[in-house]
Amino acid sequence: MSKWPPLACARGARAARTATPASVPTTAWVTLTEQDRSLWRHQEIEEALGLLIPGPPGPYLLQAAIAAEHASAARRSCCRGAPRPSAGCTREILATVPPPHTPGPGPALPSPAGGVIGEAGELLPFDLLKAQVTANLALLRPVSAPVGDGLRRAAVAVCVLRDGERPPYTIVIKRAARGRNAGQWALPGGRLEDGEQATEGALRELAEETAVTGMEVAGVLDDYVTDSGFVITPVVAFGGPADPRPDAREVASVHRVPLDRLLAPGVPRWNQGLLQMPLGPRIVIHAPTGAILWQFAEVALRGRELRVSGVSQPHWTRS
Repeated sequence: MSKWPPLACARGARAARTATPASVPTTAWVTLTEQDRSLWRHQEIEEALGLLIPGPPGPYLLQAAIAAEHASAARRSCCRGAPRPSAGCTREILATVPPPHTPGPGPALPSPAGGVIGEAGELLPFDLLKAQVTANLALLRPVSAPVGDGLRRAAVAVCVLRDGERPPYTIVIKRAARGRNAGQWALPGGRLEDGEQATEGALRELAEETAVTGMEVAGVLDDYVTDSGFVITPVVAFGGPADPRPDAREVASVHRVPLDRLLAPGVPRWNQGLLQMPLGPRIVIHAPTGAILWQFAEVALRGRELRVSGVSQPHWTRS
């Protein structure tokens, strides 16, 4: 049974409505068809704001009462023949209204895409894993976001490392207690310098923040536009033995995450409409970093299509 409140939908002239708490100040409208109601994901909400999606037997309109700071107070109702959304609708709906069905990956990417788990239930040998991830990324056709209206380009590194008998792993960092995104979980990365390409910037930041060098780029994931005004390009890269060390000016700590942890049951999970990636003791990562790691797990490691542009950020990651 879904953990979300039931969605009441009109099937005739009269609309069934759920109660909306008086404390919820903002209302936004999203247009959906009957079929879309069972399939829509966060990014499709964003596309639907102000956009009529045709198709029988709709359109149905999803009314989402939202509160910027109180996601748990949000309620949803649905009616037919409702007025169109106002110009004041914003992405805030994404941060506060959970989908009626948990978002999930799409179909498998075309051949030669495939997963990195072998017949024995373990990760493929490193060289085969690298080849499979590279092939999966080549089939993704990553989405590039335009930069404008004050947006700035940034890049992060999703690195895959091996170290002796240690299973392949990636690294995440915890930002230093001061500065941008203080104390938050992140991937190594940062703002691009003038004229710098995303692949160059991601590897430069990886070296500066964690002392990891000698990486080989396997591909890139979709750009993710943050609420704080950055267009992040995730760069996937492979390397050999490494000794990750934090740059004390920017990084409080560096943490190894085994790749198979990204594929474990319960990863990801959803809490009040927010994505969570539980990757270790006291390591629970939200978007944007969590969204990037989720797409990496589904596309690069499982060989399945997934877009995460509409996965919403918690308010504390918007600094």
